[in-house]
Amino acid sequence: MRKLLNYVYVIAKVDRPLINTKKFGIIRSFLDEDKTVSLKTKPFTIQFSYETGHHIKDITVGVDAGYQNIGYLL
Repeated sequence: MRKLLNYVYVIAKVDRPLINTKKFGIIRSFLDEDKTVSLKTKPFTIQFSYETGHHIKDITVGVDAGYQNIGYLL
């Protein structure tokens, strides 16, 4: 299972969620150049302060109804 705390959640200027990222260096430079605003610290969420494209992707959720353990995969 992925740890969700290792990602930065990204929101477009028009309040639409975008693809989460692990590229912390790019996010840090965006924050330094005032291109983004930090919304939350847990989980770390940023919002762009300029118009961007809407880069989203479909995800598939699989449910494992196993014998002893029940879980899910993203």
